[in-house]
Amino acid sequence: DRSKADQNWDFTASAHYAAGAGTGYEFGFARKSRASTLVERFLWKASNTYGQTDGRSYKGNLNLDSEVSHQVSVGADWHGTNWQVKPTLYYNHVSDYIQGVNDGTGTLVFTNLDHANLHGLDAAWRYNLSGEWGLDGVVSYVRGKTSGDNLYRMAPLHADIRLNYAAGRWGATGEAKLAARQDDVSKYNAEQATAGHAIVNLRGSYRFDHGFSVHGGIENLFDKFYADHLNGLNQVAGGSVGVNQRLPGAGRFLYLSGQFDL
Repeated sequence: DRSKADQNWDFTASAHYAAGAGTGYEFGFARKSRASTLVERFLWKASNTYGQTDGRSYKGNLNLDSEVSHQVSVGADWHGTNWQVKPTLYYNHVSDYIQGVNDGTGTLVFTNLDHANLHGLDAAWRYNLSGEWGLDGVVSYVRGKTSGDNLYRMAPLHADIRLNYAAGRWGATGEAKLAARQDDVSKYNAEQATAGHAIVNLRGSYRFDHGFSVHGGIENLFDKFYADHLNGLNQVAGGSVGVNQRLPGAGRFLYLSGQFDL
């Protein structure tokens, strides 16, 4: 359909305003299109292998239209000699949003919904404690809804906080990764809520002469059992994770690597 193909074009515009020393603002507008994937369009036999890894069976749809999103955003940049905060608020309206819809037999057929709305916040920040020590991090939040229900598989409020050290040849980072409970879930898809969690990672490095460096660390220092909300659901019986239970994140592990820069 040539009329539908003509919708697959993108447009982005932004404007910057310097309000004064250490203060700036950015305003943005974007139009983005997304054609259906091969799975969404051509999955001819109901299957849970090529769907969302959520224990449901999916089937493709040859008549899918492209998603078209329109986004507006407002961002700020506040900074001083030793600090910076950069938040961005956004609102996104998506026409012909693609989601699995029950065909009456329990199989979810990829279908264009009339629309979906998303809004959220992305923010980055940093603070220099001294010449060697510094803090930085990011915070993200998104909420999506369509037809009176929450959108499927939306990440919860989460944040990363890092304490960094750099002096001479040495570098080190202590990182906390935080995620809130996600219970704004899709009722239509019988989506499971996910508990919040916090994990700690430690990383270090040493730089030798001639561009060679060594990197090592411990991920999930306290061996926290957790599950990311965007992880799939287990479909294999007989293991320590039950069928249709969310797959957990990695446990504690250590690593060591070398790097050579020409």
